This record gives sequence, structure tokens and C-alpha cells, in this order.
Amino acid sequence: MRYSRLRVLMVFPICCLIVLLAACSPGDPTGNGGTPTPSSTTATSQPGGSTPTPTPSQTQKVPPTQTSCPAAGSGRAMVTAYLARGTHPNLVYVYNVGLPAHPDTSFLKRFDATSSAKTTIATFSNTYVTDAQVSADGQWILFVAISGGQEKLQAIRLDGQGLQTLYCASSLLAPQWSTDQRHVIFAQYSGAATQLFLLDTTSGSVQQEFSDQGSFYMPLTWLDNTRLYLVHNSTDAPADSLYLLDTSKGANQTANDLRIVYKQNVDASHYQCWNADSSYNGLALYVAECTAPVNTQRPGLGAVEGPSKITSMSSVGNTPSPVYQTSAGGITMVRAITSSLLLFTVDSQAFDTSLKVDTSQNGLWVVNTNGSGATRLTNTVGSLNNFSQFPWSNVSRNSTYYSLQVVNSSALSLAIGALSGGAPTSFASTASGSTSDLSVAGWTSL
Repeated sequence: MRYSRLRVLMVFPICCLIVLLAACSPGDPTGNGGTPTPSSTTATSQPGGSTPTPTPSQTQKVPPTQTSCPAAGSGRAMVTAYLARGTHPNLVYVYNVGLPAHPDTSFLKRFDATSSAKTTIATFSNTYVTDAQVSADGQWILFVAISGGQEKLQAIRLDGQGLQTLYCASSLLAPQWSTDQRHVIFAQYSGAATQLFLLDTTSGSVQQEFSDQGSFYMPLTWLDNTRLYLVHNSTDAPADSLYLLDTSKGANQTANDLRIVYKQNVDASHYQCWNADSSYNGLALYVAECTAPVNTQRPGLGAVEGPSKITSMSSVGNTPSPVYQTSAGGITMVRAITSSLLLFTVDSQAFDTSLKVDTSQNGLWVVNTNGSGATRLTNTVGSLNNFSQFPWSNVSRNSTYYSLQVVNSSALSLAIGALSGGAPTSFASTASGSTSDLSVAGWTSL
């Protein structure tokens, strides 16, 4: 059985698998878009204008770190050291035994797509690990560890060194790590208020960046190193719009400081059914829209189906332009994985027995950003990364493999497949009906 923490949904809940909020914002650490280069090892100028320290070429030992919680409301600077990487694509993932309220054991693991070897990076007792994501430089994992009624924002290097706690609270939702690896934004709720906090990983400083009373705003992903998308929804309603928050405006922003980027127009007979993703260079926004009629037999969603379409607009919102459309399939997720390719899922299904839904197009697809060459990679229905949607969150850094989370009845499995085609290969699974959970953190090379 898969446990999903409170999330704001862009695509309304589908079947028993809740599609967590997600989109891709593949900027580089310089904020100019594209695939990032390592940022935690960038040469830094020395006092007096001396020659910059060169980037190391060999793995360095991580200095001593702290796993205890900082003082309430305070953060801790992240301690880093360089990790030399290899060429084998490795998928980092989480395996949880137990539920967040009653955790047993959690594992951070990686799967080598070249050798098929599995490696345990870290093991945590009486802990539930969630929101795991791989850093832009491919050397670190950021995650939330839930234990004893407390949630810790932690980081660990891919070789298992340097476990450290950056922030603690009773609730940490939707942390998103910027591609320069300097900032982490996360949500907390106080009554009916949304509060977003910004952690500077270089200094450990924490400030309240945004708050709103009565509506929910959830961090989605960074557009660049100062701007990020927020998904909005009202209480007990699906997400209805996408906003842009600019952290360069400073702390204590409100809804009046946000820029609306997208809102789906639907009538009372349909639910919101959409998904969004920044382009590979961060200059455009891709939006997938599907059809979600209301259930005529009982309250709730009746179906997810076509017609569906993918459109593009500027990253700050304008009149959309058509990219791809289909009358048969319900497109539920879209991700920009290279400068010219989009990955999307089709998951048409009916929850109202009076509705007939075409499921013939279900599966994982790839299409060129100009709308040509739509190809189904697999008819296996699954979910893309639930917590981070930078390109390396779903596709290997050499753009060879994709990863997919698959639900079969009440069991979960993780699979990888080749972007060139062919059946995906399952490499991890849970027992049917168990409380275990599997989730993808992202790709690196080792």
C-alpha cells in the first residue's frame, strides 16, 4: 500500500495512486537553463584576489556533521565535500517499511543501470523517508526523515558520508532544492494559513518567504535560482492555478506579490485536470490538460480521459500555443527531459460505471517539443517522480534511460526503460497489500 502525504494536486487524484504535485524546471546553477554543471565544487576566489582554488578531481572526506536538530525555527549550513563520479547511470530511490506514523526501517538505495547492481546508501531505523531528491551536481541527496513525531530536513552524500540535519519542524512539506544548491524552500501550515520558508544552505539562515490565510500554495519547482512556481488550491478542492514567486523581492510576501501564470478553464461538470512543466532551458512552460467529468453516481471524479492537449507559453505566462493533442488519451503528467523532447503519461480510466473510457493509448510517451514524432515507449501505466521534476529526476544524465513508478493492484514497483524503446525492466517491488513504499529520488552517474 502506498502512503501519500498531504499534497496539492495539479492533476486530480487518479485511481488508488495519488499523483503528487510535480513539474520540471530544468534550469542550470547559473540560472540560464540547460543541464547544470557541478555547483558544490565551483572554484572560489581567495582573499586578496589570489588564484581560485581548483575543483578537486578525487573524492574528499566529508568534514564532521551534525544530525541533531538546530534550535527551533533555525537552520544549519550544509557541510559539503567533493565526490568523484563515474559514468554508469545510477537511479537513486527510497524503500520504506511501515507508515510515517508508525515507521519501521527506511533505506536509501541506488540501482546501477549498467551492471544491475543495487547498493544501500543508508539505513534508518524507526524512520520514514520522503521527498528525496538528487542534487544538481549529482553528489547529494536531500530528504525529509520522519521519526518520533518530528520531521528533519536532511542531506547525505551518494556514498553514504556526511549525513546531516539542516532544519526540523513538526511538518515539512514539498521541499524544493534550487539548482545552484544554495536554497531550499518548503511549506508549513498553521491553522488555515500557508507559510513558505526559505533555507540558505550556505549560511543556515531561515526566513519566512510567503504566507497566505485561507488558501493553499505548495512549492512546485524552481524556474531559476530566484523564481519558483507555486500551485494554488482552495480547501477540499483540486489545484486550480499556477503562480510565480520571486524570492528576490525578499521575505514576508503575500498573494499580492505573486504573478499568475496559468489557470485551467472548466465548467461545473468537470474537475481541474492539468499538469505543468518548465522547458529545458527555463524559457517556456508546458501545460498538459485532460478531461475529467464529474461522477454522476456519487460525489467525486467520474473519469480521466481525452481529449487532451499539451500547449506551451512563456515561463511567466501568455497566450498558449498548441504542441500536441489527442482525442483518445487522458494526459496526466508532462516533463521536459531534453531541449527537444517531452515525456508524458497517459492514464485514461473511469470511476463512474456509466462512462466508457478509451484506454488504448495508456502508457508512457515521448514527443518532440514541436509536437512531432509522438511515440509510446511502454503501455505500462505509471507515475513519474513525485517529488522533483528536473530532467535528472526522471531521465538518466546521459539521456539514455527513464524511470517509472508502477502500481499493480496494491503493490508498487520501480522500473527503468530505454528512451530508444523496448520493454521496461522492473528492479524493485513491494509485496501486495504491504505497508512498504517505493519512490524515485533521481538519477546520478557513479
